[in-house]
Amino acid sequence: MKFSIKVQYGLQAMLVLSLNYGGGQVRIKSIASEQKIPIRFLEQLLLVLKRAGLVNSLRGKHGGYLLGRKPSEISLLDVIEALEGPLELTSKKMKKRR
Repeated sequence: MKFSIKVQYGLQAMLVLSLNYGGGQVRIKSIASEQKIPIRFLEQLLLVLKRAGLVNSLRGKHGGYLLGRKPSEISLLDVIEALEGPLELTSKKMKKRR
């Protein structure tokens, strides 16, 4: 399965936030530079993840992002569906051989 760049970057950001869980908020600039994600794109992704309740943000001079729930309560599927919408299972029909 291949993930879109949106999902890849979103998962990278969630990993950084998970690794910093309990240590306070993480600045967006820190995530962007550490993971080599364009900051404007990361801002959009974090906004979507915030709307889904997966991250919270704190404003101000010492603001940043942190997980909205415990890392153990967030699945990869939660992140993927927040960024891409519900997944659908499909199957490829095999051609009949004669």
